[in-house]
Amino acid sequence: MTIKQSGLFDENWYRTQYPDVADAGIDPVEHYLWIGAHLGRNPSPTFDTGAYRERHVGSLAENENPLLHHVRTGAPIPISAAGTSGPVGAATASLPLTDPAGIAFSVIMPTRDRAHCIVAAIDSLMAQSHRNFELVIVDDGSTDGTEQLVARKYADALAAGQIVYIRNETGSGVCMARNIGLSKASRKWITYLDSDNTIRPEFLDTFAQAIVRNPQTQTIYANFKVNGSDRIGGRAFDLKDLASRNFIDIGVFCHSRMCYKMLGGFDSELKRLVDWELILRYAKVFPPVHLPVVLMDYCDRDSDERITRNQSYPQARMQVHRKHDFRPTVTIAVLSYNQEEYILQALESAICQKGWFTFEILIADDGSTDRTPEIIAEFAKKHPHVVRNISSPFNMGISENFRRCFREAAGEYIAILEGDDYWEADDNIARKVRFLRESPECSMVFSKIKMVREKNGSQEVRYLERQIKLKTDKLTGSDFIADPNMNLIVNFSACVFVTDLMRRLPYHAYTYRLSEITVAFFLEKHGPIGYINDAMTAYRHHSGGTWSGLTTPGKIRNAMEIREIVRDVADPKYRPAIQVVIDEYVEKLEKLESQSRAAA
Repeated sequence: MTIKQSGLFDENWYRTQYPDVADAGIDPVEHYLWIGAHLGRNPSPTFDTGAYRERHVGSLAENENPLLHHVRTGAPIPISAAGTSGPVGAATASLPLTDPAGIAFSVIMPTRDRAHCIVAAIDSLMAQSHRNFELVIVDDGSTDGTEQLVARKYADALAAGQIVYIRNETGSGVCMARNIGLSKASRKWITYLDSDNTIRPEFLDTFAQAIVRNPQTQTIYANFKVNGSDRIGGRAFDLKDLASRNFIDIGVFCHSRMCYKMLGGFDSELKRLVDWELILRYAKVFPPVHLPVVLMDYCDRDSDERITRNQSYPQARMQVHRKHDFRPTVTIAVLSYNQEEYILQALESAICQKGWFTFEILIADDGSTDRTPEIIAEFAKKHPHVVRNISSPFNMGISENFRRCFREAAGEYIAILEGDDYWEADDNIARKVRFLRESPECSMVFSKIKMVREKNGSQEVRYLERQIKLKTDKLTGSDFIADPNMNLIVNFSACVFVTDLMRRLPYHAYTYRLSEITVAFFLEKHGPIGYINDAMTAYRHHSGGTWSGLTTPGKIRNAMEIREIVRDVADPKYRPAIQVVIDEYVEKLEKLESQSRAAA
Protein backbone atom coordinates (compact mmCIF):
# COMPACT_ATOMS: atom_id res chain seq x y z
CA MET A 1 0.00 0.00 0.00
CA THR A 2 2.94 2.37 0.72
CA ILE A 3 4.20 2.03 -2.85
CA LYS A 4 0.75 2.66 -4.34
CA GLN A 5 0.17 5.71 -2.13
CA SER A 6 3.49 7.26 -3.16
CA GLY A 7 2.14 8.25 -6.57
CA LEU A 8 5.44 7.12 -8.10
CA PHE A 9 4.23 3.72 -9.30
CA ASP A 10 2.34 3.72 -12.60
CA GLU A 11 0.78 0.25 -12.89
CA ASN A 12 -0.48 0.67 -16.46
CA TRP A 13 2.89 2.01 -17.63
CA TYR A 14 4.71 -0.88 -15.90
CA ARG A 15 2.48 -3.45 -17.59
CA THR A 16 3.04 -1.82 -20.99
CA GLN A 17 6.81 -1.54 -20.59
CA TYR A 18 7.20 -5.09 -19.30
CA PRO A 19 4.62 -7.34 -21.03
CA ASP A 20 5.91 -10.46 -19.27
CA VAL A 21 4.30 -9.17 -16.05
CA ALA A 22 0.81 -9.23 -17.56
CA ASP A 23 1.52 -12.56 -19.26
CA ALA A 24 2.46 -14.08 -15.92
CA GLY A 25 -0.64 -12.67 -14.21
CA ILE A 26 1.41 -10.98 -11.47
CA ASP A 27 0.37 -7.75 -9.77
CA PRO A 28 2.74 -5.01 -11.07
CA VAL A 29 3.59 -3.66 -7.61
CA GLU A 30 4.25 -7.14 -6.26
CA HIS A 31 6.44 -7.90 -9.28
CA TYR A 32 8.50 -4.73 -8.80
CA LEU A 33 9.02 -5.40 -5.10
CA TRP A 34 9.81 -9.07 -5.70
CA ILE A 35 12.05 -9.01 -8.75
CA GLY A 36 11.50 -5.93 -10.94
CA ALA A 37 13.87 -3.65 -9.03
CA HIS A 38 16.56 -6.36 -9.04
CA LEU A 39 16.26 -6.44 -12.83
CA GLY A 40 16.74 -2.66 -13.01
CA ARG A 41 13.14 -2.03 -14.05
CA ASN A 42 11.48 1.30 -13.36
CA PRO A 43 8.16 1.74 -11.52
CA SER A 44 7.16 4.75 -13.65
CA PRO A 45 8.56 7.17 -16.27
CA THR A 46 9.66 9.53 -13.48
CA PHE A 47 11.67 7.13 -11.30
CA ASP A 48 14.89 5.54 -12.59
CA THR A 49 15.71 2.54 -10.41
CA GLY A 50 19.33 2.24 -11.58
CA ALA A 51 20.10 5.93 -11.29
CA TYR A 52 18.56 6.08 -7.80
CA ARG A 53 20.63 3.09 -6.67
CA GLU A 54 23.85 4.70 -7.95
CA ARG A 55 23.01 8.05 -6.34
CA HIS A 56 22.32 6.56 -2.90
CA VAL A 57 24.77 3.65 -2.91
CA GLY A 58 26.03 4.65 0.56
CA SER A 59 22.64 4.62 2.32
CA LEU A 60 20.79 1.97 0.34
CA ALA A 61 21.09 -1.53 1.80
CA GLU A 62 22.25 -4.28 -0.56
CA ASN A 63 18.80 -5.78 -1.18
CA GLU A 64 16.68 -2.76 -0.27
CA ASN A 65 14.07 -1.65 -2.79
CA PRO A 66 15.00 1.82 -4.16
CA LEU A 67 11.43 3.15 -4.32
CA LEU A 68 10.69 1.97 -0.78
CA HIS A 69 13.93 3.63 0.34
CA HIS A 70 12.81 6.93 -1.21
CA VAL A 71 9.36 6.70 0.41
CA ARG A 72 10.93 5.87 3.78
CA THR A 73 13.75 8.46 3.76
CA GLY A 74 12.63 11.15 1.33
CA ALA A 75 16.02 10.92 -0.41
CA PRO A 76 16.09 12.93 -3.66
CA ILE A 77 15.25 11.34 -6.99
CA PRO A 78 18.01 11.77 -9.61
CA ILE A 79 17.22 14.06 -12.53
CA SER A 80 18.15 11.35 -15.07
CA ALA A 81 14.77 9.66 -15.05
CA ALA A 82 13.52 6.97 -17.41
CA GLY A 83 12.06 8.09 -20.71
CA THR A 84 8.40 7.70 -21.49
CA SER A 85 8.77 6.17 -24.90
CA GLY A 86 10.77 3.49 -26.67
CA PRO A 87 10.83 -0.30 -26.49
CA VAL A 88 11.17 -2.40 -23.38
CA GLY A 89 14.63 -1.86 -21.98
CA ALA A 90 14.95 1.67 -23.44
CA ALA A 91 16.20 2.96 -20.07
CA THR A 92 19.35 0.87 -20.47
CA ALA A 93 19.80 1.45 -24.21
CA SER A 94 22.33 4.27 -23.71
CA LEU A 95 24.50 2.21 -21.38
CA PRO A 96 27.72 0.81 -22.85
CA LEU A 97 27.47 -2.79 -24.00
CA THR A 98 29.14 -5.37 -21.81
CA ASP A 99 32.06 -7.24 -23.35
CA PRO A 100 30.79 -10.77 -24.15
CA ALA A 101 34.08 -12.17 -22.88
CA GLY A 102 33.08 -11.01 -19.40
CA ILE A 103 29.93 -13.14 -19.36
CA ALA A 104 30.67 -16.10 -17.07
CA PHE A 105 28.89 -19.47 -17.21
CA SER A 106 28.48 -22.42 -14.88
CA VAL A 107 27.79 -25.55 -16.95
CA ILE A 108 25.92 -28.26 -15.00
CA MET A 109 26.55 -31.89 -15.98
CA PRO A 110 24.79 -34.73 -14.10
CA THR A 111 26.12 -38.18 -14.90
CA ARG A 112 25.81 -41.81 -13.91
CA ASP A 113 27.71 -44.68 -15.54
CA ARG A 114 28.46 -42.72 -18.71
CA ALA A 115 32.18 -43.45 -19.02
CA HIS A 116 31.51 -44.59 -22.58
CA CYS A 117 30.38 -41.14 -23.75
CA ILE A 118 31.25 -38.47 -21.17
CA VAL A 119 34.63 -37.64 -22.77
CA ALA A 120 32.97 -36.49 -25.99
CA ALA A 121 30.62 -34.26 -24.00
CA ILE A 122 33.40 -32.70 -21.91
CA ASP A 123 35.67 -32.26 -24.93
CA SER A 124 32.92 -30.35 -26.73
CA LEU A 125 32.82 -27.92 -23.81
CA MET A 126 36.61 -27.61 -23.53
CA ALA A 127 36.68 -26.69 -27.24
CA GLN A 128 34.48 -23.61 -26.73
CA SER A 129 35.61 -20.35 -28.29
CA HIS A 130 34.25 -18.57 -25.20
CA ARG A 131 36.57 -19.45 -22.31
CA ASN A 132 34.87 -17.87 -19.28
CA PHE A 133 33.19 -20.93 -17.77
CA GLU A 134 33.34 -23.63 -15.13
CA LEU A 135 32.04 -27.19 -15.51
CA VAL A 136 30.26 -28.65 -12.47
CA ILE A 137 30.03 -32.44 -12.82
CA VAL A 138 27.74 -34.22 -10.36
CA ASP A 139 28.42 -37.96 -10.45
CA ASP A 140 25.28 -39.65 -9.17
CA GLY A 141 26.83 -42.89 -7.92
CA SER A 142 28.68 -44.17 -11.01
CA THR A 143 30.25 -47.62 -10.75
CA ASP A 144 31.87 -47.79 -14.20
CA GLY A 145 35.02 -45.78 -13.50
CA THR A 146 33.67 -42.42 -14.64
CA GLU A 147 35.38 -40.57 -11.79
CA GLN A 148 38.79 -42.12 -12.46
CA LEU A 149 38.46 -41.44 -16.19
CA VAL A 150 37.69 -37.74 -15.66
CA ALA A 151 40.45 -37.41 -13.04
CA ARG A 152 43.01 -38.88 -15.42
CA LYS A 153 42.04 -37.08 -18.62
CA TYR A 154 41.22 -33.63 -17.19
CA ALA A 155 43.71 -33.38 -14.31
CA ASP A 156 44.86 -29.86 -15.24
CA ALA A 157 41.32 -28.46 -15.52
CA LEU A 158 40.40 -30.05 -12.18
CA ALA A 159 43.48 -28.61 -10.52
CA ALA A 160 42.75 -25.16 -11.95
CA GLY A 161 39.13 -25.28 -10.75
CA GLN A 162 37.69 -25.06 -14.26
CA ILE A 163 36.14 -28.47 -13.65
CA VAL A 164 34.48 -29.14 -10.30
CA TYR A 165 33.76 -32.83 -9.65
CA ILE A 166 31.15 -33.76 -7.03
CA ARG A 167 30.34 -37.39 -6.25
CA ASN A 168 27.22 -38.86 -4.65
CA GLU A 169 28.03 -42.28 -3.26
CA THR A 170 24.45 -43.44 -3.82
CA GLY A 171 22.24 -42.36 -6.71
CA SER A 172 19.70 -39.68 -5.84
CA GLY A 173 18.27 -39.02 -9.30
CA VAL A 174 18.83 -36.45 -12.02
CA CYS A 175 16.81 -33.71 -10.26
CA MET A 176 18.86 -33.87 -7.09
CA ALA A 177 22.10 -34.13 -9.08
CA ARG A 178 21.29 -31.00 -11.07
CA ASN A 179 20.14 -29.18 -7.94
CA ILE A 180 23.46 -29.98 -6.27
CA GLY A 181 25.18 -28.56 -9.32
CA LEU A 182 23.05 -25.42 -9.18
CA SER A 183 23.85 -24.93 -5.49
CA LYS A 184 27.59 -25.14 -6.24
CA ALA A 185 27.52 -22.94 -9.36
CA SER A 186 29.56 -19.77 -8.87
CA ARG A 187 28.95 -17.91 -12.13
CA LYS A 188 26.08 -15.57 -13.03
CA TRP A 189 24.78 -17.61 -15.97
CA ILE A 190 23.78 -21.29 -16.01
CA THR A 191 23.72 -23.76 -18.88
CA TYR A 192 23.39 -27.56 -18.93
CA LEU A 193 25.27 -30.31 -20.72
CA ASP A 194 24.14 -33.92 -20.36
CA SER A 195 26.96 -36.44 -20.55
CA ASP A 196 25.61 -38.08 -23.72
CA ASN A 197 25.20 -34.86 -25.72
CA THR A 198 27.72 -32.55 -27.37
CA ILE A 199 27.66 -28.80 -27.99
CA ARG A 200 28.96 -26.79 -30.94
CA PRO A 201 32.18 -24.69 -30.45
CA GLU A 202 30.19 -21.43 -30.60
CA PHE A 203 27.65 -22.55 -27.93
CA LEU A 204 28.75 -20.32 -25.04
CA ASP A 205 29.85 -17.42 -27.25
CA THR A 206 26.42 -17.30 -28.91
CA PHE A 207 24.70 -17.14 -25.53
CA ALA A 208 27.16 -14.48 -24.30
CA GLN A 209 26.48 -12.32 -27.35
CA ALA A 210 22.71 -12.70 -26.81
CA ILE A 211 23.04 -11.69 -23.16
CA VAL A 212 24.89 -8.53 -24.20
CA ARG A 213 22.26 -7.70 -26.83
CA ASN A 214 19.37 -8.34 -24.42
CA PRO A 215 20.51 -6.83 -21.09
CA GLN A 216 17.17 -7.34 -19.37
CA THR A 217 16.66 -10.97 -20.26
CA GLN A 218 17.05 -13.73 -17.70
CA THR A 219 16.39 -16.74 -19.95
CA ILE A 220 17.56 -17.68 -23.46
CA TYR A 221 17.29 -20.80 -25.58
CA ALA A 222 18.50 -22.06 -28.95
CA ASN A 223 17.81 -24.93 -31.34
CA PHE A 224 19.29 -28.42 -31.33
CA LYS A 225 19.78 -31.23 -33.82
CA VAL A 226 18.85 -34.85 -33.12
CA ASN A 227 21.72 -37.20 -33.89
CA GLY A 228 21.19 -39.55 -36.79
CA SER A 229 18.36 -37.50 -38.32
CA ASP A 230 17.61 -34.21 -40.01
CA ARG A 231 15.23 -33.16 -37.23
CA ILE A 232 15.84 -29.73 -35.70
CA GLY A 233 14.26 -29.01 -32.33
CA GLY A 234 13.19 -25.57 -31.15
CA ARG A 235 10.91 -22.81 -32.38
CA ALA A 236 9.80 -19.26 -31.54
CA PHE A 237 8.60 -18.79 -27.97
CA ASP A 238 4.92 -18.96 -27.10
CA LEU A 239 3.91 -19.72 -23.51
CA LYS A 240 0.64 -21.46 -24.40
CA ASP A 241 2.43 -23.54 -26.96
CA LEU A 242 5.10 -24.45 -24.41
CA ALA A 243 2.40 -25.40 -21.90
CA SER A 244 0.95 -27.87 -24.38
CA ARG A 245 4.25 -29.54 -25.21
CA ASN A 246 7.88 -28.82 -24.53
CA PHE A 247 9.93 -27.60 -27.48
CA ILE A 248 12.89 -26.25 -25.46
CA ASP A 249 15.57 -28.76 -24.54
CA ILE A 250 17.40 -28.13 -21.27
CA GLY A 251 20.67 -28.61 -23.16
CA VAL A 252 20.13 -25.37 -25.08
CA PHE A 253 18.50 -23.44 -22.23
CA CYS A 254 20.47 -20.70 -20.52
CA HIS A 255 19.29 -18.75 -17.47
CA SER A 256 20.66 -16.41 -14.87
CA ARG A 257 21.55 -17.80 -11.45
CA MET A 258 18.99 -15.37 -10.06
CA CYS A 259 16.21 -17.45 -11.68
CA TYR A 260 17.33 -20.39 -9.55
CA LYS A 261 17.58 -18.23 -6.42
CA MET A 262 14.11 -16.78 -6.98
CA LEU A 263 12.19 -19.75 -8.38
CA GLY A 264 14.07 -22.81 -7.15
CA GLY A 265 15.63 -25.73 -8.98
CA PHE A 266 14.32 -28.98 -10.43
CA ASP A 267 11.25 -30.55 -8.79
CA SER A 268 12.53 -33.79 -7.28
CA GLU A 269 8.96 -35.05 -6.72
CA LEU A 270 8.60 -35.49 -10.47
CA LYS A 271 10.09 -38.57 -12.10
CA ARG A 272 9.85 -37.40 -15.69
CA LEU A 273 9.49 -34.14 -17.69
CA VAL A 274 11.49 -32.35 -14.99
CA ASP A 275 13.27 -30.21 -17.60
CA TRP A 276 9.97 -29.07 -19.09
CA GLU A 277 8.59 -28.20 -15.66
CA LEU A 278 11.60 -26.03 -14.74
CA ILE A 279 11.58 -24.27 -18.11
CA LEU A 280 7.85 -23.59 -17.78
CA ARG A 281 8.31 -22.19 -14.29
CA TYR A 282 11.10 -19.85 -15.37
CA ALA A 283 9.47 -18.84 -18.67
CA LYS A 284 6.20 -17.83 -16.99
CA VAL A 285 8.06 -15.15 -15.04
CA PHE A 286 10.96 -14.43 -17.40
CA PRO A 287 9.92 -14.96 -21.05
CA PRO A 288 12.99 -16.21 -22.91
CA VAL A 289 14.81 -14.92 -25.96
CA HIS A 290 14.92 -17.46 -28.78
CA LEU A 291 18.10 -17.91 -30.82
CA PRO A 292 17.18 -19.70 -34.09
CA VAL A 293 20.56 -21.42 -34.43
CA VAL A 294 21.59 -25.02 -33.74
CA LEU A 295 24.00 -25.17 -30.80
CA MET A 296 23.72 -28.76 -29.57
CA ASP A 297 23.71 -32.28 -30.97
CA TYR A 298 21.20 -34.33 -29.02
CA CYS A 299 21.51 -38.06 -28.33
CA ASP A 300 18.22 -39.87 -28.78
CA ARG A 301 19.49 -43.45 -28.53
CA ASP A 302 17.41 -45.99 -26.62
CA SER A 303 18.87 -46.95 -23.27
CA ASP A 304 17.42 -48.86 -20.35
CA GLU A 305 18.47 -46.23 -17.81
CA ARG A 306 16.90 -43.27 -19.61
CA ILE A 307 14.10 -41.68 -17.65
CA THR A 308 12.03 -41.41 -20.83
CA ARG A 309 12.01 -45.20 -21.10
CA ASN A 310 11.17 -46.07 -17.49
CA GLN A 311 8.52 -43.56 -16.41
CA SER A 312 4.95 -42.89 -17.53
CA TYR A 313 4.66 -39.93 -19.90
CA PRO A 314 0.88 -39.43 -19.40
CA GLN A 315 1.26 -39.38 -15.61
CA ALA A 316 4.18 -36.95 -15.69
CA ARG A 317 2.42 -34.64 -18.16
CA MET A 318 -0.63 -34.56 -15.89
CA GLN A 319 1.54 -33.75 -12.87
CA VAL A 320 3.20 -30.84 -14.67
CA HIS A 321 -0.09 -29.40 -15.93
CA ARG A 322 -1.70 -29.79 -12.53
CA LYS A 323 1.21 -28.06 -10.81
CA HIS A 324 1.07 -25.08 -13.16
CA ASP A 325 -2.72 -25.01 -13.51
CA PHE A 326 -2.57 -24.23 -17.22
CA ARG A 327 -5.79 -26.15 -17.74
CA PRO A 328 -7.89 -28.66 -15.74
CA THR A 329 -6.44 -32.16 -15.51
CA VAL A 330 -8.63 -35.27 -15.64
CA THR A 331 -7.88 -38.94 -15.13
CA ILE A 332 -10.31 -41.15 -17.04
CA ALA A 333 -10.27 -44.44 -15.16
CA VAL A 334 -11.54 -47.36 -17.24
CA LEU A 335 -12.25 -50.44 -15.10
CA SER A 336 -12.95 -53.80 -16.69
CA TYR A 337 -13.36 -57.51 -16.12
CA ASN A 338 -14.15 -59.99 -18.90
CA GLN A 339 -15.68 -57.37 -21.18
CA GLU A 340 -14.05 -58.21 -24.51
CA GLU A 341 -17.32 -57.53 -26.31
CA TYR A 342 -17.60 -53.95 -25.02
CA ILE A 343 -14.20 -52.65 -23.88
CA LEU A 344 -13.04 -51.19 -27.19
CA GLN A 345 -16.17 -49.05 -27.54
CA ALA A 346 -15.62 -47.75 -24.01
CA LEU A 347 -11.99 -46.89 -24.74
CA GLU A 348 -12.79 -45.22 -28.06
CA SER A 349 -15.44 -43.07 -26.38
CA ALA A 350 -12.80 -41.98 -23.85
CA ILE A 351 -10.04 -41.13 -26.34
CA CYS A 352 -12.50 -39.00 -28.35
CA GLN A 353 -13.15 -36.55 -25.50
CA LYS A 354 -12.55 -32.92 -26.49
CA GLY A 355 -12.25 -29.64 -24.64
CA TRP A 356 -9.94 -27.34 -22.66
CA PHE A 357 -8.47 -29.91 -20.31
CA THR A 358 -5.58 -32.36 -20.17
CA PHE A 359 -6.41 -36.01 -19.63
CA GLU A 360 -4.89 -39.42 -19.19
CA ILE A 361 -6.68 -42.73 -19.66
CA LEU A 362 -5.89 -45.03 -16.74
CA ILE A 363 -6.90 -48.58 -17.69
CA ALA A 364 -7.36 -51.06 -14.83
CA ASP A 365 -8.38 -54.52 -15.93
CA ASP A 366 -9.01 -56.83 -13.01
CA GLY A 367 -7.49 -60.10 -14.18
CA SER A 368 -9.82 -60.83 -17.10
CA THR A 369 -9.70 -64.37 -18.49
CA ASP A 370 -11.10 -63.50 -21.92
CA ARG A 371 -9.52 -61.30 -24.64
CA THR A 372 -10.02 -58.05 -22.72
CA PRO A 373 -6.31 -57.72 -21.73
CA GLU A 374 -5.16 -58.18 -25.32
CA ILE A 375 -7.57 -55.52 -26.59
CA ILE A 376 -6.40 -53.13 -23.88
CA ALA A 377 -2.71 -53.76 -24.63
CA GLU A 378 -3.25 -53.03 -28.32
CA PHE A 379 -5.12 -49.81 -27.52
CA ALA A 380 -2.42 -48.69 -25.06
CA LYS A 381 0.30 -49.34 -27.65
CA LYS A 382 -1.60 -47.21 -30.15
CA HIS A 383 -1.97 -44.27 -27.75
CA PRO A 384 1.20 -44.23 -25.55
CA HIS A 385 1.07 -40.48 -24.85
CA VAL A 386 -2.39 -40.71 -23.29
CA VAL A 387 -2.86 -44.24 -21.95
CA ARG A 388 -1.43 -45.66 -18.75
CA ASN A 389 -2.20 -49.36 -18.38
CA ILE A 390 -2.12 -50.51 -14.73
CA SER A 391 -4.06 -53.73 -15.31
CA SER A 392 -3.56 -56.63 -12.92
CA PRO A 393 -3.06 -60.27 -13.95
CA PHE A 394 -4.98 -61.27 -10.82
CA ASN A 395 -8.59 -60.64 -9.88
CA MET A 396 -8.63 -58.35 -6.84
CA GLY A 397 -12.32 -57.48 -6.86
CA ILE A 398 -14.08 -54.37 -8.06
CA SER A 399 -13.70 -52.42 -4.81
CA GLU A 400 -9.95 -52.90 -4.71
CA ASN A 401 -9.77 -51.98 -8.38
CA PHE A 402 -11.55 -48.70 -7.64
CA ARG A 403 -9.24 -47.94 -4.75
CA ARG A 404 -6.21 -48.60 -6.96
CA CYS A 405 -7.48 -46.15 -9.59
CA PHE A 406 -8.10 -43.40 -7.05
CA ARG A 407 -4.60 -43.91 -5.68
CA GLU A 408 -2.94 -43.86 -9.11
CA ALA A 409 -4.91 -40.96 -10.64
CA ALA A 410 -2.71 -37.98 -11.55
CA GLY A 411 -5.57 -35.62 -12.47
CA GLU A 412 -7.28 -33.00 -10.36
CA TYR A 413 -10.52 -34.72 -11.34
CA ILE A 414 -11.28 -38.38 -11.98
CA ALA A 415 -13.96 -39.69 -14.33
CA ILE A 416 -15.04 -43.33 -14.12
CA LEU A 417 -15.92 -45.41 -17.16
CA GLU A 418 -16.80 -49.04 -16.55
CA GLY A 419 -15.68 -51.36 -19.34
CA ASP A 420 -19.17 -52.26 -20.55
CA ASP A 421 -20.42 -48.66 -20.68
CA TYR A 422 -19.59 -45.84 -23.09
CA TRP A 423 -19.93 -42.08 -23.49
CA GLU A 424 -22.13 -40.81 -26.31
CA ALA A 425 -21.04 -37.17 -26.08
CA ASP A 426 -17.47 -36.12 -26.94
CA ASP A 427 -17.88 -33.09 -24.64
CA ASN A 428 -18.97 -35.25 -21.69
CA ILE A 429 -15.80 -34.53 -19.67
CA ALA A 430 -15.54 -30.89 -20.79
CA ARG A 431 -19.05 -30.06 -19.59
CA LYS A 432 -18.61 -31.76 -16.24
CA VAL A 433 -15.23 -30.17 -15.59
CA ARG A 434 -16.67 -26.78 -16.52
CA PHE A 435 -19.51 -27.40 -14.05
CA LEU A 436 -17.05 -28.17 -11.24
CA ARG A 437 -14.88 -25.16 -12.08
CA GLU A 438 -17.90 -22.86 -12.08
CA SER A 439 -19.30 -24.48 -8.92
CA PRO A 440 -16.19 -25.12 -6.78
CA GLU A 441 -18.35 -25.83 -3.74
CA CYS A 442 -19.51 -29.09 -5.36
CA SER A 443 -17.66 -32.30 -4.55
CA MET A 444 -18.70 -34.18 -7.71
CA VAL A 445 -21.03 -34.02 -10.69
CA PHE A 446 -23.02 -36.64 -12.59
CA SER A 447 -25.30 -36.59 -15.61
CA LYS A 448 -28.51 -38.32 -16.63
CA ILE A 449 -27.88 -41.78 -17.99
CA LYS A 450 -29.25 -43.66 -20.96
CA MET A 451 -30.21 -47.20 -19.89
CA VAL A 452 -29.47 -49.74 -22.61
CA ARG A 453 -30.92 -53.17 -21.92
CA GLU A 454 -29.57 -55.91 -24.17
CA LYS A 455 -31.52 -59.11 -24.62
CA ASN A 456 -31.51 -61.66 -27.46
CA GLY A 457 -29.50 -59.38 -29.72
CA SER A 458 -31.85 -56.40 -29.41
CA GLN A 459 -31.63 -53.18 -27.40
CA GLU A 460 -34.22 -51.42 -25.29
CA VAL A 461 -33.48 -47.82 -24.35
CA ARG A 462 -35.06 -45.95 -21.47
CA TYR A 463 -34.38 -43.12 -19.03
CA LEU A 464 -34.93 -43.13 -15.28
CA GLU A 465 -37.90 -41.22 -13.92
CA ARG A 466 -35.98 -40.46 -10.72
CA GLN A 467 -33.43 -38.45 -12.72
CA ILE A 468 -35.90 -36.86 -15.12
CA LYS A 469 -37.90 -35.34 -12.28
CA LEU A 470 -34.92 -33.69 -10.56
CA LYS A 471 -35.47 -29.92 -10.38
CA THR A 472 -32.09 -28.72 -9.13
CA ASP A 473 -28.52 -29.05 -10.35
CA LYS A 474 -27.06 -29.20 -6.83
CA LEU A 475 -28.28 -32.04 -4.65
CA THR A 476 -27.96 -32.77 -0.94
CA GLY A 477 -28.44 -35.89 1.14
CA SER A 478 -32.11 -34.99 1.53
CA ASP A 479 -32.64 -35.31 -2.22
CA PHE A 480 -31.17 -38.82 -2.17
CA ILE A 481 -33.24 -39.92 0.84
CA ALA A 482 -36.40 -38.65 -0.87
CA ASP A 483 -35.86 -41.26 -3.59
CA PRO A 484 -37.10 -44.76 -2.59
CA ASN A 485 -33.89 -46.29 -3.98
CA MET A 486 -31.67 -43.60 -2.44
CA ASN A 487 -29.68 -43.84 -5.67
CA LEU A 488 -29.98 -40.87 -8.00
CA ILE A 489 -26.58 -41.50 -9.62
CA VAL A 490 -27.18 -45.16 -10.57
CA ASN A 491 -23.88 -45.66 -12.37
CA PHE A 492 -20.30 -44.45 -11.82
CA SER A 493 -19.75 -44.00 -15.55
CA ALA A 494 -21.87 -40.84 -15.41
CA CYS A 495 -19.64 -39.19 -12.77
CA VAL A 496 -16.67 -36.88 -12.45
CA PHE A 497 -15.17 -36.54 -8.96
CA VAL A 498 -12.64 -34.34 -7.21
CA THR A 499 -9.73 -36.79 -6.98
CA ASP A 500 -8.40 -35.68 -3.61
CA LEU A 501 -11.81 -36.25 -2.04
CA MET A 502 -12.07 -39.76 -3.47
CA ARG A 503 -8.76 -40.63 -1.85
CA ARG A 504 -10.34 -39.82 1.51
CA LEU A 505 -13.02 -42.49 1.21
CA PRO A 506 -12.88 -44.58 4.40
CA TYR A 507 -11.83 -48.22 4.12
CA HIS A 508 -15.31 -49.21 5.28
CA ALA A 509 -16.78 -47.70 2.10
CA TYR A 510 -15.18 -50.46 0.01
CA THR A 511 -16.82 -53.30 1.94
CA TYR A 512 -18.84 -55.69 -0.29
CA ARG A 513 -18.56 -53.34 -3.29
CA LEU A 514 -18.11 -49.61 -3.66
CA SER A 515 -21.55 -48.10 -4.20
CA GLU A 516 -22.69 -44.87 -5.85
CA ILE A 517 -24.89 -44.24 -2.79
CA THR A 518 -21.97 -44.61 -0.38
CA VAL A 519 -19.85 -42.22 -2.41
CA ALA A 520 -22.68 -39.69 -2.69
CA PHE A 521 -23.33 -39.54 1.05
CA PHE A 522 -19.62 -39.37 1.86
CA LEU A 523 -18.96 -36.57 -0.66
CA GLU A 524 -22.12 -34.69 0.32
CA LYS A 525 -20.37 -33.87 3.60
CA HIS A 526 -17.77 -31.96 1.55
CA GLY A 527 -20.15 -30.14 -0.77
CA PRO A 528 -23.31 -30.51 -2.90
CA ILE A 529 -23.60 -33.16 -5.62
CA GLY A 530 -23.78 -31.53 -9.06
CA TYR A 531 -26.24 -32.79 -11.68
CA ILE A 532 -26.43 -32.19 -15.45
CA ASN A 533 -29.84 -33.04 -16.90
CA ASP A 534 -28.55 -34.36 -20.19
CA ALA A 535 -27.87 -38.00 -21.10
CA MET A 536 -24.23 -38.35 -22.10
CA THR A 537 -23.51 -41.86 -20.77
CA ALA A 538 -24.88 -45.18 -21.99
CA TYR A 539 -25.24 -47.71 -19.16
CA ARG A 540 -25.57 -51.27 -20.37
CA HIS A 541 -27.82 -53.75 -18.61
CA HIS A 542 -26.87 -57.30 -19.53
CA SER A 543 -26.68 -60.69 -17.88
CA GLY A 544 -22.93 -60.40 -17.35
CA GLY A 545 -23.24 -57.24 -15.24
CA THR A 546 -22.32 -57.31 -11.55
CA TRP A 547 -25.80 -56.28 -10.39
CA SER A 548 -27.80 -58.09 -13.07
CA GLY A 549 -26.25 -61.43 -12.17
CA LEU A 550 -27.63 -61.44 -8.61
CA THR A 551 -30.77 -63.32 -7.49
CA THR A 552 -33.66 -61.33 -6.02
CA PRO A 553 -32.73 -62.21 -2.39
CA GLY A 554 -29.13 -61.48 -3.27
CA LYS A 555 -30.04 -58.04 -4.60
CA ILE A 556 -32.07 -57.24 -1.47
CA ARG A 557 -29.30 -58.40 0.86
CA ASN A 558 -26.69 -56.47 -1.12
CA ALA A 559 -28.85 -53.32 -1.07
CA MET A 560 -29.38 -53.64 2.68
CA GLU A 561 -25.67 -54.13 3.41
CA ILE A 562 -24.71 -51.16 1.24
CA ARG A 563 -27.17 -48.90 3.04
CA GLU A 564 -25.72 -49.96 6.35
CA ILE A 565 -22.36 -48.68 5.09
CA VAL A 566 -24.06 -45.52 3.81
CA ARG A 567 -25.50 -44.93 7.26
CA ASP A 568 -22.02 -45.15 8.77
CA VAL A 569 -20.35 -42.68 6.36
CA ALA A 570 -23.24 -40.20 6.06
CA ASP A 571 -23.69 -36.96 7.95
CA PRO A 572 -25.28 -37.90 11.34
CA LYS A 573 -28.37 -35.84 10.56
CA TYR A 574 -29.33 -38.33 7.83
CA ARG A 575 -28.75 -41.52 9.79
CA PRO A 576 -32.23 -41.96 11.33
CA ALA A 577 -33.86 -41.72 7.90
CA ILE A 578 -31.35 -44.14 6.42
CA GLN A 579 -32.04 -46.60 9.22
CA VAL A 580 -35.73 -46.55 8.30
CA VAL A 581 -34.79 -47.63 4.78
CA ILE A 582 -32.53 -50.37 6.15
CA ASP A 583 -35.37 -51.70 8.30
CA GLU A 584 -37.59 -51.92 5.23
CA TYR A 585 -34.98 -54.05 3.45
CA VAL A 586 -34.67 -56.30 6.52
CA GLU A 587 -38.41 -56.79 6.44
CA LYS A 588 -38.40 -57.64 2.71
CA LEU A 589 -35.58 -60.11 3.17
CA GLU A 590 -37.24 -61.84 6.12
CA LYS A 591 -40.46 -62.13 4.14
CA LEU A 592 -38.68 -63.72 1.15
CA GLU A 593 -36.79 -66.13 3.36
CA SER A 594 -40.04 -67.09 5.14
CA GLN A 595 -41.71 -67.76 1.78
CA SER A 596 -38.72 -69.84 0.69
CA ARG A 597 -38.87 -71.98 3.83
CA ALA A 598 -42.61 -72.47 3.41
CA ALA A 599 -42.16 -73.56 -0.21
CA ALA A 600 -39.48 -76.05 0.83
